[in-house]
Amino acid sequence: MTMEKEEIIRNFQAFLEDYNEEENRNLWIRQSQKFKDFWNNRIMANGGELTDDEIDAIVLILDSKAKGKASHPEINPVAMMMTPQGAWRNLFREIKSNREMKDILDYIFKAKGEDIIALINRLYYINKGNKNRLTGDSANVINGLIFAYNPSEYVSAVSLNDREQIINYFGFSGAPDFKNDEPGEKVFKSNESIKNGFKSIGIDADPRTISNFLYSIKSTWKGVLASIIEEMAESDESEDLPEEKKEEKAKVLEEAIYQKLIHRNFETLFKGLKYYKPEYQNKHDGHFITYGKDETDFLAADKDGNFVVIEIKVSGDDRALAQIQRYMGWVKEELCQDNEKSVRGIIISENEDVRLNYALKVAKDIEFKKMKLDINII
Repeated sequence: MTMEKEEIIRNFQAFLEDYNEEENRNLWIRQSQKFKDFWNNRIMANGGELTDDEIDAIVLILDSKAKGKASHPEINPVAMMMTPQGAWRNLFREIKSNREMKDILDYIFKAKGEDIIALINRLYYINKGNKNRLTGDSANVINGLIFAYNPSEYVSAVSLNDREQIINYFGFSGAPDFKNDEPGEKVFKSNESIKNGFKSIGIDADPRTISNFLYSIKSTWKGVLASIIEEMAESDESEDLPEEKKEEKAKVLEEAIYQKLIHRNFETLFKGLKYYKPEYQNKHDGHFITYGKDETDFLAADKDGNFVVIEIKVSGDDRALAQIQRYMGWVKEELCQDNEKSVRGIIISENEDVRLNYALKVAKDIEFKKMKLDINII
């Protein structure tokens, strides 16, 4: 756990000083009831077509970027869902007209415990290939809808990418395999991992309170630069991109900025190291091509000619280990013609990850270094 238990509790208690938990809980009881009324009386029940106005009133509850949000400060939305207003309208009309889809969603909302897993997997299956945003890779929309119906049981950290970073940062147990598990497992297990993780350190608050706390300290588990870039990407309305594409775009942009910043200060940051092929690498912000089109972020050599492979990661999880080992293996095979030369690796990220820390205990030639952005005005 990067942040110690006592520090988490102190930060949480400080957060509660300016957060009225009871007031926010009651607000979400009322907003959830409004969502349930809309769902039961206008989606599930037979009746006339949905109007833009009645959909928009529900979207105000769901999405902090909803049309007209500025005129309704009394409403506290689920999250920033990264879904355009028109897409929301089309989605609710499609759900209302599709009996199988709305029945499965109804079962999902009312499911208890692990029963929700198979239902979410079924929803993803029947909605496969549909561009209605209901079942994206990050699960923003489906997680937002589940929270709106069950705010006492589910966190409002709607992005699976965010949940993965939260779980990894705090070292919570019970996490899904975010790379290989089915969507239902990811949604359910990540929710339980976060709730139970906070309970295990003595914080037994409602899920909405936990979620709001997490986003009040977002720069700790996501990283300062990542948080800023994500907010910029989320506020950019020039592109109508699905949620996972916006998150992917933000990650690519963040890594590119880190690459340039480190490249410009390379020899100051890594004293005693120099680029292996400076003429080439200086033209490519430090990048060096290994096997095929694989490109390591930095390839350097120390004063003895030993190689150092350096990789930047937005989230320094254990998947970074296989990647840097691949690059190191290529360097050892192709560049270490002299057996006296060695190869070591450095993974750098704003965030530490407990799983990567465990993996590095048996990878002695690779180390983790934490980045910290600093601004000075002189």
